[in-house]
Amino acid sequence: MVNSLFYNHVEENGKNKEVIQQIEQYATSNPSEQIYIVTSPLGEKYNYAYEDNALVILSPKHKVIFLDLNKDEDDFDEYYEDFIEDLSSIADKFNYKEHIGRPREWKKEITIQVKLNDEFDIESLFAQTRLENELKRKSELLISLLTGSINDIDKIGAEIPETLLEKVKKNIILFDGDQTRFIYKKFNKKTISIQGLSGTGKTELLLHKLKELYTSSEDSKIFFTCHNIALANTLKDRIPNFFNFMKVEMQIEWGKRLLVNRAWGSERDKDSGLYAYICNFYNIPFLRYSYTTDYQKIFSLALEYIANINPDEFEYAFDYILIDERQDFPKVFFELCEKITRSNVFIAGDIFQDIFENAEEAELEVDVILNRCYRTDPRTLMFSHAIGMGLFENKKYNWLTDEYWEAIGYKINREGANILLSREPIRRFEGQQGQVSN
Repeated sequence: MVNSLFYNHVEENGKNKEVIQQIEQYATSNPSEQIYIVTSPLGEKYNYAYEDNALVILSPKHKVIFLDLNKDEDDFDEYYEDFIEDLSSIADKFNYKEHIGRPREWKKEITIQVKLNDEFDIESLFAQTRLENELKRKSELLISLLTGSINDIDKIGAEIPETLLEKVKKNIILFDGDQTRFIYKKFNKKTISIQGLSGTGKTELLLHKLKELYTSSEDSKIFFTCHNIALANTLKDRIPNFFNFMKVEMQIEWGKRLLVNRAWGSERDKDSGLYAYICNFYNIPFLRYSYTTDYQKIFSLALEYIANINPDEFEYAFDYILIDERQDFPKVFFELCEKITRSNVFIAGDIFQDIFENAEEAELEVDVILNRCYRTDPRTLMFSHAIGMGLFENKKYNWLTDEYWEAIGYKINREGANILLSREPIRRFEGQQGQVSN
């Protein structure tokens, strides 16, 4: 089984290839283990001369493992100290330091330096570096900083929660492997899409992606859009708060570098929607909504018009476009967005709605599938799915192929004429349940 909790951010080379493969094999054999491989903090502009000769292995409940691949003690020590210094700076930036203390208080207990040798074994290393109690929680907080999965430290604290309610409310949120992959991986294609159930963090990931794109350049132009005007207004309100929480120092240049609005808009205001902006930018006649004028028509005509522009005169309208609620749009809309975007189009959609509302167009050929729902206990989610799909009835209302069951996070086991559907436990509800099944 593929481990959706595993993420490798390191390019393989002659020194690290065998080690990375061993860790990947371990992750595949232990799909409930959350593991990241990095050489520098994700989402930060730190880099180190020695990082091609080292790996940093992160896993909740374990020490942060610094692995020296080249056995150059002086250079490796310098790499380690620089890394810890930068990690401390990030902790200070997000106010973690007053909760977890200074590096001199935790680095000996929560980090470990290891030299690669012929007897290297990741399973034994994890067994030797396992933490307990408050040290385990501090390690997870450090991992959240290193992966960009920033928590509100003033709300969750570093102390171990005692009651069941506190355990849920003060749980440390960490991006899983698929979420981390969407934010940080460089995809060799123009349009990158994610799909997942409600509660898998799609909109939150788009906000993190927006932050990465906006801060990586001082002149990029971005449009963040969706179908629903209420969602668009919510996004407008959330972005400033999110940027403030993530300590983004750049000022948001609304209307110039960043536009957030619905997909259609008004002819009188070019910034009121993506279609309105496109019509103004490319001098295309604006079509109002009617019973005969819908998304399919307006975006098809706009794409046809733009395709006829002389290549020497063509200009890109945006550097990036981010789209939420993919299932609300026809395929031609994404083709149009790709045509008018210089760099990348990022698309997020609800896979469950796609399957049941657009069965003929539903597809699993997306770049990242998010199938771990963090909003709801897996047992509650399974029960609601079972009721909604009529799985308790003699004649089922709906039944999915194995491929779709797995895409929405289910494991399938066949026992004769019976089919056992189950979901992996979620860290947020850890300690309250074991394996869940229906």
